[in-house]
Amino acid sequence: MRIRSHRDGTVALSILAFAEDGKTLVYGTSGSGSDWQEFRVRDVATKQDRTDHLKWIKFSSAAWTQDGAGFFYSRYPEPAAGTTRCSKSITTRRSTTTN
Repeated sequence: MRIRSHRDGTVALSILAFAEDGKTLVYGTSGSGSDWQEFRVRDVATKQDRTDHLKWIKFSSAAWTQDGAGFFYSRYPEPAAGTTRCSKSITTRRSTTTN
């Protein structure tokens, strides 16, 4: 399977999941050692990627529906223009009130 390379040349195949009929697969790649993944869907017979190109995926796998019509996966919302991908820190303080 030929995979397009990342800018610096390092790409890892992060997931590979075939539909039950074996005709279609979804594969994930991550570049430069990143946890961020991109999923693509490929027709097995033609060895061609379909137009699906899913981004903003992190720590996810893919599970096909039994009929092969689609698959389940998790992703993050696409960040607004001009912002960066990062987690949000939340600070929680214990209550100091007494009853």
